[in-house]
Amino acid sequence: MSIYKIASPAELVASIPAILGFHPTQSLVGMWTDQKAELVWSIRFDLETPEPIIARTMLDLIERHNSEGRLLLVIYPGQHQLPSKVRDLMDRFTRHEIPVLDVLLVAEDRWWSMLCENGSCCPPEGTPVLQVVSNVEIARIADGAPSVARSRDELESRYELHIDEQPSLTQLRQGAALVTGDVWDRAELAVELLTRLTDDASDVSDDQAGVMHLLQDVKVRDITLASIIDNDQREPLVSALIDVALRTPEELRPRIAGAAGAASAALGDSSVRTWCLLDLADHDSLAVLVRHTVRYMVNPEQIRGLFRGALNIMQDAK
Repeated sequence: MSIYKIASPAELVASIPAILGFHPTQSLVGMWTDQKAELVWSIRFDLETPEPIIARTMLDLIERHNSEGRLLLVIYPGQHQLPSKVRDLMDRFTRHEIPVLDVLLVAEDRWWSMLCENGSCCPPEGTPVLQVVSNVEIARIADGAPSVARSRDELESRYELHIDEQPSLTQLRQGAALVTGDVWDRAELAVELLTRLTDDASDVSDDQAGVMHLLQDVKVRDITLASIIDNDQREPLVSALIDVALRTPEELRPRIAGAAGAASAALGDSSVRTWCLLDLADHDSLAVLVRHTVRYMVNPEQIRGLFRGALNIMQDAK
């Protein structure tokens, strides 16, 4: 995603839906910023999650990233009342000497700072949430990312299988016939087909069937993923790969869904999207690896670096 700056708490509140990919409710969002006030990581919990789990997860993240910075908490309780578990969480962070920049509560289209006592900037009645397109959302649009969903359920619904749009048996046979040449030729063809799928002129079902078969080979899949992630147009290419995964028949789906989940994790735009795709991948080996990286909040840039490094190794071997 493009680099952006958030200049105020009001802009932060307006930006969170674009950061998460959906408008949160009954949620606790944690955000860690470094000394330059740049976002290092963000994480969302259901508000019903036990406080010790929330605390341990965020403390582990802070320790793992080993970076000096400050923590921001944003709470979405549905009403203007700070849940007791948040107070317990604050006490725990205090004991661990974790600097908390602010605790914001968002309810009924208004927000409050729980740490600010200045009535001129933080009035008792709260501050209206900015009804604007935030800089983060503008960056998402510029990068070709999907629009912000109204809810988590709506976001999940975007990544349900499209059984009725799967290629026909004839198209699948034609796609299988494309699996010729060495792994580099096949990976190049896979990227070419995905590029065509970003164009309205593409013969969608035929091109998707080709990608479904080409990426069944692990080496072709890895070269294709590395080529996509190293591409300036990676957002639309990843979107095209995800569309293929949602239309792939069951017998071919694990490998394609695992590749799509890995590409989604490398972009780092939405963990919800990534998990939806990984669920479709079943026991695919790449999906198993990506599940671990997402669960332990590995930085997307590190995932991209892993694919680039693998591509370099394969090129040297070639």
